[in-house]
Amino acid sequence: MKKLILTTAVLLCITFILSACQSLGKEQGIFQWNDSFVGDNNAISSIVFQLPNADSFESMELQTKEEPYEIILHYQEIMADNLEQEYQYTAFYNATFLFTLVQNVEKVTFAFKDESYTLTRTELEKWYDTKLGDLNNEKEVKQLIESHQEESATWFE
Repeated sequence: MKKLILTTAVLLCITFILSACQSLGKEQGIFQWNDSFVGDNNAISSIVFQLPNADSFESMELQTKEEPYEIILHYQEIMADNLEQEYQYTAFYNATFLFTLVQNVEKVTFAFKDESYTLTRTELEKWYDTKLGDLNNEKEVKQLIESHQEESATWFE
């Protein structure tokens, strides 16, 4: 009887600990991948799957043989009324998060069905006047993007 009670208590403790760990990961959200590196394809894909148009994300290439390190993201057809605007929004928003979360990425290319966009860390940080790697949470990144959203339409002109 004592073994049964002890076993039950141990299992309850393990369940409690695992539940707490899962909750912590969910609370961190996308920032659980902060300080990732280009060579970590699991981290990169986990980030991309939490960003706009993740449902259209098809594949990625990680250029890690020589600097500057680059992430190339391929997307299937995106359904939108204004495709060019949606492509640009996706590139701008997703690149901001990738440069914030991935330490050594210097260039991100978004390859859509009929267009591609390449953004560099240097250009985006200069435009924002902010070192993206210094942002500490998802809310800060979203506020930065929103504060420049109207101007972002001119980014690709």
